[in-house]
Amino acid sequence: MGLIDLVYYISLWYHQKEQAIRLNYFWPLSVLAGAFGSLTAYAIAQIHHSTVDTRTSHEHSFLSLQVFHYTS
Repeated sequence: MGLIDLVYYISLWYHQKEQAIRLNYFWPLSVLAGAFGSLTAYAIAQIHHSTVDTRTSHEHSFLSLQVFHYTS
């Protein structure tokens, strides 16, 4: 969902003054989500493979997302 979509979606239910408050919550949360996603991607990329583990980094990424999905 892009910013324009979010503004339109919020404008369907809230008055103009209330929209500013709702969008004020969006900005810090989007920054935190970006930071968390970047750190997670970096951590997955830094996984070193042992001789027993033959998974690629894409497989590690998929597995970590599945674990996150099932635990939340």
